[in-house]
Amino acid sequence: MLGNTEHEIYPLFSQGRPLKIGHFRRGSSGQSRLHPMPIGWIAPTDEEITSILQSSKNVAIVGASDDPHRPVYGVSEWLLDHSHFNLFFINPRLTTLFGFPVYRSLAEVPEWIDIVDVFRNVADIPVVLDESIAVKAKTMWMQLGLLDDVTASRGVQAGLKVIQDRCLKVDYERFIK
Repeated sequence: MLGNTEHEIYPLFSQGRPLKIGHFRRGSSGQSRLHPMPIGWIAPTDEEITSILQSSKNVAIVGASDDPHRPVYGVSEWLLDHSHFNLFFINPRLTTLFGFPVYRSLAEVPEWIDIVDVFRNVADIPVVLDESIAVKAKTMWMQLGLLDDVTASRGVQAGLKVIQDRCLKVDYERFIK
């Protein structure tokens, strides 16, 4: 099977056009070879989510809020108190949250970002993905209720692990605690 894991689907592409199965593309060395590229998003397994959570250190919370009635506030507070993550809050309208600086964008975060945890409107997800790719984040995590298969597929194609419609806090409690 082609691909990095048994859960990824890799079709064949040549300059953006699908190739028929069995077609080859000439590589830079002049040799013919199959050229696999990911096209679609496949939901990660529990084992893959556990691995992401265990191996990640820095989490950027995009859409951070100082409103205690918003889910992002409770999740952020819980993660600060109960997880091994270093949290970085992203919101251009805030300057501090829980005594930590709040950054205007992912590009301002002074550390490598392992997980970009998204608490934004689904219409904003493509822009967050572009920023995630630009800062070379490893994983983009869309919180409960956020689904965008087109953007998720684009994230996979760019080399990110993408998780949709799941809560980082809930999965941390389930798989790590």
